[in-house]
Amino acid sequence: MNQVLPITCLEKLEKMKLYLRGRSERNYLIFCLGINWGVPIQELLDLQVEDVREKEYLVRSSEHLLGKLAISSQLQVEISNYLGDRTTGHLFPSRSGKPLTRRQTYVVLREAADVIGLDQAIGICTLRKTFAYWALQRGISLEVLRKHFNHRSVRNTIQFLGLPSGYEFCELPPIDL
Repeated sequence: MNQVLPITCLEKLEKMKLYLRGRSERNYLIFCLGINWGVPIQELLDLQVEDVREKEYLVRSSEHLLGKLAISSQLQVEISNYLGDRTTGHLFPSRSGKPLTRRQTYVVLREAADVIGLDQAIGICTLRKTFAYWALQRGISLEVLRKHFNHRSVRNTIQFLGLPSGYEFCELPPIDL
């Protein structure tokens, strides 16, 4: 199995968003939430409408991940537009009404990557890794990411992200997006 990579090119990131939005608001929102929150894909797919509708925070209460994730004003608008008048049910239903599966999500991401010419290994962890890449670029520490990902050590986070050995001693200057 190939190790998937983050999307490190801002232009490709925007092309993915445009393509996904043009195909499906649902798929676009999954992508946006994935790269903004960096949570496991199953956590996104398990969300209910009432978890995010008119909320400022997503309260995470899974077995190991307690805490809140901010829902920015821009994401609130995107969520509201996507939901319309829906007030209950799965946030990301498939055509059958059941929650979208990890496999279906992978197929959507792979297709979008192929169409926009993203020539790299991509998978459902690409969303989490993209979140982490841009967080590191903005100066967020590996320790903060370790806690966010619920890893036992910074070394585990470094391995998860596919960073070179000794990375924790490198400093990246923050960027403005």
